[in-house]
Amino acid sequence: MSLKLKLTVGITLIAAIVAGLAAGIIIGGGRMIAEDRLKRPLREAVLSAAKAIDGEKKLPSRLASENENITFVIYTKKGERLLGAPPEGVTVQPTPDSKRYGTVTGENGKVYFIFDKKCDIGGKKQVYLRGYTEYPDNDAVSADIRKTAYVAVPSAVLVFAVLTYLLSRSLLSPISKLSSATNAIIDGSDLSKTIPYPESRDEIYALTKTVNAMLERLDRSFENEKQFISDASHELRTPTAVILAQCELISTSKTEPTGDEYRQAIETIGRQAGRMKQLVLELLELSRIDRGKVEKNFEEDDLSRLVMLVCDEQRELHADSGITLDSSEVDPQIRAQINSSLMIRLVTNLVSNAYQYGKKGGHIKVSLSMEKQFNRKPVARLTVSDDGKGISKEDLPKIWERFYRADNSRTDTGSSGLGLTMVKWIAGYHNGSVTVESTLGKGSRFTADIPLRQQEIRQDEK
Repeated sequence: MSLKLKLTVGITLIAAIVAGLAAGIIIGGGRMIAEDRLKRPLREAVLSAAKAIDGEKKLPSRLASENENITFVIYTKKGERLLGAPPEGVTVQPTPDSKRYGTVTGENGKVYFIFDKKCDIGGKKQVYLRGYTEYPDNDAVSADIRKTAYVAVPSAVLVFAVLTYLLSRSLLSPISKLSSATNAIIDGSDLSKTIPYPESRDEIYALTKTVNAMLERLDRSFENEKQFISDASHELRTPTAVILAQCELISTSKTEPTGDEYRQAIETIGRQAGRMKQLVLELLELSRIDRGKVEKNFEEDDLSRLVMLVCDEQRELHADSGITLDSSEVDPQIRAQINSSLMIRLVTNLVSNAYQYGKKGGHIKVSLSMEKQFNRKPVARLTVSDDGKGISKEDLPKIWERFYRADNSRTDTGSSGLGLTMVKWIAGYHNGSVTVESTLGKGSRFTADIPLRQQEIRQDEK
């Protein structure tokens, strides 16, 4: 069943229920109006006649009503008839009760409204004046109302159903167009296309905007995935080719390789295998991040000590680089709630990146201080700056992308191209941020702000 048909049937059923209730109210109200049209004249006639005989010395000789549909009878308190005759067929009478409506049914099945009024005759004798008026079952007003309801309600429901269907078809037409356009884009496998926006800025416009945003995101995700696979293949192909070349060189050599040649080949193979291992580990880490499998775990630690340890380690690793590393501006004893292993990785990636793109005889400066930002939590500000190659303005927004390098030749620098991607993610993991300032040919300055206090997220709180 289509949405248009469901909407039509649902609204029509509601309309039918409402119309049925309205018809019941109308019919019931019509009956009440019909009854009131009989009761009011009956009461007024009885009260008028009772007023005329109340206080008289004796019963009147006859009882007559100006309304030919009303009959008067006088009864005693015990119900004995004194004057007048009830309508034909009415034999069983209720006990007189002043100022109360009642009904009696004749032997012929006719129903009569009755109304009693107590009167005094001769100042001592109490009698009751009773008025009768027939209540016809086929009362004209009630009958007309019923006839009108029986015809009008089904007709109104039918017209309502047709109008509802036409309205729903008109309102849902943009959704049908949206669905067709989306299917055409998906079937054509071209997610770069967008769905035309409707003229009116209503909910359909908002839905179209959402779908276009989704298609754009899917297209970007697919492109990133293809680029990721391509870059990963390229990164793995280079060390694999080097390893195979070294193996082939040793195995196909016409002369017996010397010990130095074996050692050199093994060192090359080991270095490239280590590079492949590091790349695979980083890819696995990124995969866990993408799948949201990394839990947040913070412990208070001495951030200053961690930064100094990384600086000492990097100095030793790059002792022959000709680049000096200055960490004199690392303030001591800055403690923060951090994930220590991830924070070591962030600092290591930034410092090693500065060494990688530094220049012979250049300088690297690492500083750490506590900053109190206005209306914000205090942060530990880590700054790593160098006077190396620098980054062009065009490349700055792209350096956080996976495998991106400003050097398109992709020379064997030993880098996986994932370092800055991890830096940005680790900063976000700590609810912090990282920014960069750089001038091509003059160097770069990376700044990471890490909050000193974190709201620890545990598995049982998720």
